[in-house]
Amino acid sequence: MKGTKQISPKTKVAYTREAERLRRRFTRETGQEPEADCTAFLAWMDTLYATVKPRTRRRYHAALTRYQAKHHPNCLPGPIPKGLPDRK
Repeated sequence: MKGTKQISPKTKVAYTREAERLRRRFTRETGQEPEADCTAFLAWMDTLYATVKPRTRRRYHAALTRYQAKHHPNCLPGPIPKGLPDRK
C-alpha cells in the first residue's frame, strides 16, 4: 500500500464495516461475489464513485484498499477516476 499511515483501531473497524457493506451491496445488486469477478466489482465501484460526493469516494476507496490488501491482494482498487461530477 502506498502511503501507509497509522490509523486508529476505531477507524480500522469502520473501514472493515464499510468494505463489507460495499461487498454485500455489490452481491445484492449484481448477484455475483466480488472475489469471483474482481473486474466486475471494480467496474461497479467506478460507477458508484460517480454517484457520491468526493469525500465519500475517498472513504470508500480507503476502506476497500485496506480491506482488499489484507483479504484479497489480487483485487486492489485502482485510483479514483478523474473528471467525475462533483456531487456536493
